[in-house]
Parts: sequence; structure tokens; C-alpha cells
Amino acid sequence: MVGVFYQDDTFDNAQTTVIGANPVPDVGAFELTGETISPFAQFNFDFTDKLSLSAGVRYTDETKEQDNRLYGDQLASEVSFQNWSPEVTLSYKPTIDSNLYLSYREGYKSGGFQTEFVSIPSALAAGLSVDNSYDEETVRGFEVGAKALILDGAMNLSAAAFMYEYEGLQLGRFDPLLVTTIIDNIGSSEASGAELEIDYLTPVDGLRLDAALAYTKSEYEEFLAACYTGQSTAAGCDPTTNLQDLSGEALPRAPEWSGTLGATYENDLTASIGYRLSGAITYSDEYELTAEVIPGSTQDAYATYDAGLALFDADQRWELALIGKNLSDEYWGSSAGQVPATGPGLRSDLFTTVNRGRQVLVRVMYRPTN
Repeated sequence: MVGVFYQDDTFDNAQTTVIGANPVPDVGAFELTGETISPFAQFNFDFTDKLSLSAGVRYTDETKEQDNRLYGDQLASEVSFQNWSPEVTLSYKPTIDSNLYLSYREGYKSGGFQTEFVSIPSALAAGLSVDNSYDEETVRGFEVGAKALILDGAMNLSAAAFMYEYEGLQLGRFDPLLVTTIIDNIGSSEASGAELEIDYLTPVDGLRLDAALAYTKSEYEEFLAACYTGQSTAAGCDPTTNLQDLSGEALPRAPEWSGTLGATYENDLTASIGYRLSGAITYSDEYELTAEVIPGSTQDAYATYDAGLALFDADQRWELALIGKNLSDEYWGSSAGQVPATGPGLRSDLFTTVNRGRQVLVRVMYRPTN
């Protein structure tokens, strides 16, 4: 298989910011344009009826430009990226219902320009040049796994272990000095772990169980991050550079353990109407919410519960469902940051973005005949 991907895009951005009663100087509207061309190829070769090799490669060439109506001459006008991303997978099928594989993969995510500015206009207004670009992100690593149908096809089993290394990982964080969310390229990070998924059609007619369990260890390998407000030398802040070494610390939003357990039961209510009952439990281990690993910014472990009841006709042309999400009414953070202009000489206040609480939904679906 061979092919080529092409993309031509334009993105316009403008913002007005008010902090308290004070409007922030206008940074000007941005027009971002980009062009991407990416040819790719993949080949499959069968050594035997059980052993096969799949190999492929993608080349990416990207150019991105920015134009700012107020400070165009003081900002970089263009960045470009080129990348080769190969992958290879060796597969072995001991039986017709099982597969073992070993993969090596490389991946790429392009860089670009940051257009979210608040306190930078003063630097631009003073005639200074500002580099608002960020670099590409690359990843490479291995994965080994197995997939199988067992118990006469009643159970679908998948298991995998992986290790990936990231260079220039693009990490989004809220900067309390710039009063905006920015993207940092960190030196390097590593993610390794294992996953297990099970889908089981039980001997009880209409009852299906599914489960998933994942262990992931994601940590910075090299990352000199900005010190958080009020961080002392004893807590790891270098007062000369205002940087802290986070090598070995966990990445944000990366719990070590997570898993789900669910069940679905389907049967007939009458000769023409069926029903379906479903329920699930989702668990997440504790994880860090901030890129700077600020004390007090750890999300505790939590579990949520979902349930549903659906009625449908025999031909499944219509369905009426009552759905409950997060019935335990848990609130957990997905990200956090320091509140600007708080905690002088002390740690700043923290804010966090949280999920929705309990939700109860009614869903009606109708599928017209062809």
C-alpha cells in the first residue's frame, strides 16, 4: 500500500483579555497558515502461513507561517519540520484464533506557534523580538502483545506491554506570569507499562462481561521546569535560574493503575420488544495535575459508576434508553495551575478543571429503513 496525504490550512486567532478592571494591551490578530505533504508506504510479507512481517514508513514535510497585524516583524514568520517515521511488526499465529506480535514504532507530532499571549505585549511594544514557536515531538519504542479467542470463541483476550521514549514532549501548562496556557517542549520522557482487556460472552444467555486493566509508569527523564511560586531552595528551586530539575517525577494526568469492569444483559421483554441492562465501574489511581509537581496538586484515586436501561424493537429500528453517568457524583481534576497574582512569597492558590458530576440522560434513536 502506498499513498500521500496533503493538507493546506488557515487558522485565524484574536483575543481580548481583562484582568480585574484592567484590559491587557492588544497583541494583534494572528493568521496562521500551514502546508503539509506526507507520502507513506506499507508492505506485508508472509514467511509462512503463521509467520508474517509488516513494515512501513511515513515521511512528513511541514511548513507553518504566522502573520501578526501589529507585531509581525518582531515574531518568527516561518517554521518547518521534516520527519521519517518507520514501523515494523513481526506477527506469529500459533492457531487460527491467536496472534503474537512484536512491534517497533516511531511517531511524530509537528510543532507550531503559540498565539495565546497576555503579558507579552509589553515586550513587543518595547520593540523586542519574541520567539513564540515550539518544536516538534517525536516518540519511538517497542510493544509486545498477544490476542486470542478462547473458550470456544466466547472470550476475546488482549494483552500488551510497551515502552516508549519521547523527545521534545509537548506539554501544555498554565503559566501564571503570562496568564495563559502554553506548550513547553521538555527534554525527554518515558512511558512503559502493560494492558489487559477481556470481553467475555458468558454461558448465561444474553450476559456479556468486559474488563480492562492498565499499569503505566510515565515520568520525566530530562526536564528543567520553572519553579512554582514560593518554591524554596530546599524544595529544589535554583534561585539563580528559577528552574527545578523534575527528572524522575511523574508526568501530569498519568495514573499508574486504571481499569474498568462492565456488564451488559440483553433479553426479550415481549415477542416484539427487547431490553438491555448495563453497568460499569471505572477506577483511576492518584495522579499529578500540574507540570511543575506543585505540593497539594495531586488528584486522589477515585471510582465512578455508570448504568443504563434500554428498550428496543425486534428489528432494532428504534431504541429508548435511560442512561446514568457518574452516578457516584465524583468530581476529579483533569488539569490544574497556579492562580495569577496570588501567594507573593508563598505558594500560589491553585485552580483545577473538573469533570461533570452525576448525569442522567434520555436517548431516543430511530433508524429508518433503506
